Amino acid sequence: MYDNFNSGRWARAWGAWRLGLGGTVVLMLSFLISCFFFPLDLLFDIYLYLFSLLCGFHHSLTYSVLPMSHRALGLYLFCQL
Repeated sequence: MYDNFNSGRWARAWGAWRLGLGGTVVLMLSFLISCFFFPLDLLFDIYLYLFSLLCGFHHSLTYSVLPMSHRALGLYLFCQL
């Protein structure tokens, strides 16, 4: 009985890991596709928005706190990839 519980737990962990990896790949592919189909100005806005979400800032809060242009910051962050 212990082996069945242990194997079920590993199967759930493996399924969660595959789901997380698949989500990461989809996000990376959508970002790369957006590099070719979106104008650069819009791309920088989207990248800054995602970066501010990762840092826990709201989009409007990020624009009001940062003194530099959001396009310049987006370009800087894009070049750091």
